[in-house]
Amino acid sequence: AALANNSSVHDFETRFLRYDGAAIWVAISSQAVYDRNGQVQVIDGTIRDITAQKRIENAERRQRKLADLLAESAALINSTLDAQKVAEQIIENLKTLMHHDGAMILLVEGDQARVERCWGIYVTRGLEQSLLQRRFNIDQVEALRAAKQSGKPILLTEIQPHSGWANIPETAWMKSCIIAPIQINEQTAGFISIESQISGTFSQADLFPMNTFANQVAVALQNARLYHELETYSSSLEQTVSDRTAQLQTAKTQVETILHHSPNPIALLTPEGNFSALNPAFQTLSGYSADELTGQS
Repeated sequence: AALANNSSVHDFETRFLRYDGAAIWVAISSQAVYDRNGQVQVIDGTIRDITAQKRIENAERRQRKLADLLAESAALINSTLDAQKVAEQIIENLKTLMHHDGAMILLVEGDQARVERCWGIYVTRGLEQSLLQRRFNIDQVEALRAAKQSGKPILLTEIQPHSGWANIPETAWMKSCIIAPIQINEQTAGFISIESQISGTFSQADLFPMNTFANQVAVALQNARLYHELETYSSSLEQTVSDRTAQLQTAKTQVETILHHSPNPIALLTPEGNFSALNPAFQTLSGYSADELTGQS
């Protein structure tokens, strides 16, 4: 086909199925040989296996894309304390890099993992609300337990009953997935998971980017938690100051009441020995008003 409008083709790239069924990339170079009447007699050419080269090119392209997506997520993390917004962006970035049909973020509460958010099929098939009610005992779900213990993503290429994931109706469609722990201060705070309807969708090459994005979710969660703690402390401090101010005002009112209603002459002096306050009995006894003596020694 490539020779239809050309007498020669150089390094035309395409995919072939090898005799054993494996897909390979090849580069075809060929040239048509014509007879005296201008008719093609033979096509002379070569076919080179460039599968390894293509893998390297794809890996480099993927790394550049990963770097761009990580930079995009990092910029968002630095500009907002909204962990939900960051999670949305990270899931979108994951889909750009690794196609998936569904995704979840779970948060750890004690020995359980609670579904915090879900995307994809869970939403389009109306499974979201029931899934958000789910609580998973981490020790009883092999994939969650393994991810928590190792601190690394877990790859499930062929999900069958009792193959590592929870057997629940909401995820019955799932055939493969990656689950990565979200770690804060070396403790597992949650999990991020992407899932596919097709077995073998994900590979070992997907574990590194998955772990990197999980680390970004951890930073966003940590920032949000620190901000919440700061807000809580600030509110507590404001309440403490308000309560203390009220106590001081009450004490001041009590002192003034005693001072002004005592039948005994009372005068308050500053540390320098100057009059600061006089009660009516003292003013009567001294013959001076408060205005005359205040500030005097």
